[in-house]
Amino acid sequence: MLAFAVGDVFGGGSFNIINFLYPGFLALAVGLPAELAGVVILLARIFDAVSDPVMGFFSDKLKILDLHCTVC
Repeated sequence: MLAFAVGDVFGGGSFNIINFLYPGFLALAVGLPAELAGVVILLARIFDAVSDPVMGFFSDKLKILDLHCTVC
């Protein structure tokens, strides 16, 4: 199981480093208060949680362009 999870270090693990450092960057470099930096990150995650299923719906149901995966 460990060998299976190691493959995700480059995909998901690299974003964990960015997510860990981003609030400090917003607070120190940009000058946002820590509370506002947290709200910015929260709003980005809420937008991502809403937009991903919407885009998935559009890509699955609409036949505007034939961009569906032929291997899947």
